[in-house]
Amino acid sequence: MARLPFPIALSCLALLSFMAGCSTPAYRVRVDAINDPASVPALRTFTLASGSKELDASTLQFREAASLLRAALTHRGYTETPSPSDAALRITIAYGIGQPETRTVTHSTPVYAEIGGGRMQTVTKTTDAAGKTSTTTQTRIVPGRYERVGNDITTSTYTLYPKHLSLSARATGALTAEAPEVWSATAFYQSQSPDLRGDLPILVTAVEPYLGENTRQPIIVKIIEQEGRLVIEPAK
Repeated sequence: MARLPFPIALSCLALLSFMAGCSTPAYRVRVDAINDPASVPALRTFTLASGSKELDASTLQFREAASLLRAALTHRGYTETPSPSDAALRITIAYGIGQPETRTVTHSTPVYAEIGGGRMQTVTKTTDAAGKTSTTTQTRIVPGRYERVGNDITTSTYTLYPKHLSLSARATGALTAEAPEVWSATAFYQSQSPDLRGDLPILVTAVEPYLGENTRQPIIVKIIEQEGRLVIEPAK
């Protein structure tokens, strides 16, 4: 598989949430899509092909990735043709995992201690009319005060694996070495798992709504698991 460096910055909040864990897993994917409406063919038919010399279209892994993307394109209203020569669009697929990035996060937590306070005894002597003296002892709790006495420093080290998925569509009627793109879409994602295959469904889910579209700029798409399926979390 392709191993290309694609450094992707994740916010500190997202990283800390990911490391701490949560009841509903959430995945933040960076998506960038662009199109040329004037060049889009009227027919939404396609054929799939490898977009990288390092990706053999005959391998099981590529065929699995193509199956995921085939379903995504179908959901978007595209139809795959039985013969590549009959397709209006030739869509190439490229995916890969970049060099892992090891990062260290230091957390400083304030440490508080109780100062003062304790038990205070009060002794009271009383004398009655007969001249008899008695002693009474009372104990009361005096609350202390909490003050910051230092910091607890913890260091966590983790490794992130950057993954990418790219699709490029060109009109088959004008396929030459310099044939311009009709549209392209790319998804980037980092996780602590070195398994690209396991994260491909996340990348495909994030990029699906933007196949053939234009995001105008890179956007962050949040994916969540819902009833055993990966779905895009609606904007709040």
